[in-house]
Amino acid sequence: MPIHAGAASKLLLAYLEPEELARWISRPLSAFTAKTVTDPKRLRSELARIRRLGWAQDKGENAPSIQAFAAPIFTRTGKMVAAVSVPFLTGTEAGRMEVIRMAAIEAAEKISRAMPA
Repeated sequence: MPIHAGAASKLLLAYLEPEELARWISRPLSAFTAKTVTDPKRLRSELARIRRLGWAQDKGENAPSIQAFAAPIFTRTGKMVAAVSVPFLTGTEAGRMEVIRMAAIEAAEKISRAMPA
């Protein structure tokens, strides 16, 4: 799975240390669909938004008919170590998408709270 195209992968990028992020973004970013972000400046902007919101969305970046929401899982020390991602098909009703987004966030929060010390 490409690191820059998808909800969970963008979430993982968003929480990298700056030097590590720079290493990943310095590589060529391939387009898989017309919605794949390939411009490093635009990707950095999206990653900052993801950190600010605390969740990520894939709007068909890796496959045109598949979207997803993802939320971070943190250790008790606050380090992001994984993500919960819930994919769904393009065309899903907006109300249902919100239910999916909230379910991903709530699941990630519960897993984070259950992480060992």
